[in-house]
Amino acid sequence: MGPTEELREEHGAIMKVLAILQGISEKMEDHDPRILDPLGRVLEFLKVFVDQCHHAKEEEFLFPALVEAQSKNTGLIEELVSEHEEGRKMVAGLEAALGRMNQRDREGAAESFETIRNYLKLFRTHIRKENGILFPEAREILPETSQERIVLEFQKLEQERIGEGRHEAFHRMIEELGKSGIGNQ
Repeated sequence: MGPTEELREEHGAIMKVLAILQGISEKMEDHDPRILDPLGRVLEFLKVFVDQCHHAKEEEFLFPALVEAQSKNTGLIEELVSEHEEGRKMVAGLEAALGRMNQRDREGAAESFETIRNYLKLFRTHIRKENGILFPEAREILPETSQERIVLEFQKLEQERIGEGRHEAFHRMIEELGKSGIGNQ
């Protein structure tokens, strides 16, 4: 499996979590305290799996390789990195709001609802751009040796940043939350 196939598979998991997050946001309107645990778990996924692992793979290895190979989409790459940063800020805001929600602060719930809505919109579009534009170009212009090296770098990054078995644990969490009926997958 090449680097773009690996990232595309990760996008599939991320899209499932986005569906769960949407389900959580719908329950926020009812101020249902049962969403606090799933929301905390989703935020951990967004911080660790999405940002520290997935986005790091793109920003540290795939995107630089594309720029070096003279991608015709350097402007898109810059836009994608900017969207990663915007997502980080949103997740930080959600974490702060979660703390307030734990104290039954209705304003925190309203703020979270809006942030989640913006996050969902941003990253659903973001993933379409990567899958539909950037990844096909990467498969076309990156030499096989570069793609093999990137896959090895991905493995090393995952091992060092999130640790042994964490990727699989997140997939189990997604399955568990999906079965709970929170999000429509």
